[in-house]
Amino acid sequence: MKQESSSQLTEDLKLLLRIPPRVPSEAISIVAERYAAILAPERKHISRIFTDSEMRAIQQACKDMKWSPWSIIGGVLATIRITSNEMLYAFNVDRAALESKLSGLSHVQQFALIEMIEEFWENN
Repeated sequence: MKQESSSQLTEDLKLLLRIPPRVPSEAISIVAERYAAILAPERKHISRIFTDSEMRAIQQACKDMKWSPWSIIGGVLATIRITSNEMLYAFNVDRAALESKLSGLSHVQQFALIEMIEEFWENN
């Protein structure tokens, strides 16, 4: 079954995307392609920063999160800070080391990490 999609664009977003002269679907496609190109190298970098155990702990801690663009910056770190010691222990993860790694991520890397978390849960 084909999934239909629609978008409601605010006037500010229309200005940012230069609509007109672009039609909305073209502008959204361009932005999505640029976003993917920005995140691709950061996703690879994140895969080298975190151990498999740390990624599993992050994924589990963020399982039911709904991320807005404004909650992404610092969001995973805040979530880990309130995650139980028992859960981190179950994944054999050192809280201080994980928090240190998370606090060192750039804004773009934090967006990439959220994309990776969401992709994991969409596929599992």
